Amino acid sequence: MNRIDSVVDDYISDERVNQTYFDPHASVYVSRMIRLSKPADSLKIIFDAYRHSSNDIRVAYKLIRDNIPMEQQVYELFPGYRNLDNNKNTINSSRNDGTSDTLVLSSTSLNDYRNYEFSANNLPQFTGYQIKIMMSGTSQTNVPLIRDFRAIATI
Repeated sequence: MNRIDSVVDDYISDERVNQTYFDPHASVYVSRMIRLSKPADSLKIIFDAYRHSSNDIRVAYKLIRDNIPMEQQVYELFPGYRNLDNNKNTINSSRNDGTSDTLVLSSTSLNDYRNYEFSANNLPQFTGYQIKIMMSGTSQTNVPLIRDFRAIATI
């Protein structure tokens, strides 16, 4: 059985999606912690995905900052296409919803993988990061499939 559910109505206000251990999704991918040799202030995630019209994919990041204890650091949702200006800068960080930088239509067939990009710019400097992909849907027969995952941290 595929483990997928639809448990979050509003990603902006539901603080459970920011948690490490108590995320409500049945289908979550969490990357390993990535440590950087030089601090960065921007993060970009790119992957290809099959997404049926009954599915949703949201992405969050956890930044590792030397001045904040690890147990106090939580995941932050990427801004999403509704909350980015023309230069891909966040309009209002309280409106971040974890969607991709541009609207990506659902796939038309099982072999139709679409490109997803998530950007977060002008962040406080960080020396490491971790990525969380949350997948939800209303049909266990149609689940999101992700391939060619890439993460880029830059100054």
